[in-house]
Amino acid sequence: MKNRNIWIAMTIWSLLSVTCAYATEEVLLFDSWWSGDYAKNACNLAKIETSDCKAKEECAESLSIVSTCNLELPKNQAKRFEYEIISDMESNKDCRNIRISNDINNYQWFLMIDFIPSKSIQSGDLKHPKSYNMSQVSGTASEIASKICIIVNGMGAVK
Repeated sequence: MKNRNIWIAMTIWSLLSVTCAYATEEVLLFDSWWSGDYAKNACNLAKIETSDCKAKEECAESLSIVSTCNLELPKNQAKRFEYEIISDMESNKDCRNIRISNDINNYQWFLMIDFIPSKSIQSGDLKHPKSYNMSQVSGTASEIASKICIIVNGMGAVK
């Protein structure tokens, strides 16, 4: 009976520990202006690079970016990528204490994606302005979402 009570107490303690680990809400702001502006500048730079090309092989990457930029506004592509990250965060149980905010005056973390059209792998910076903590994140939308959850919840650095 004594072992059973110890086991019950330990189970309750572990459940409380896990619950308390996510008790604090963290607020994340996406810097959509940055992402959209970065995408627009990437398109403009690619257009300049392709105008100086002599052979298509030299400019394959820039031509791909220009082609993608001509299909849809760069800022819309960047916004869609942010929506993919948000969707992946919403379905990730490790992100349950992270709330996405549009309020520039109410956040603990902010994310700036250096969005380049036509790329499946993106990169950016996740910052905590009060603690000056900054982490670089890169990958697909799903990979970035997972990395954000790990960093914000203090589970360790991500490479």
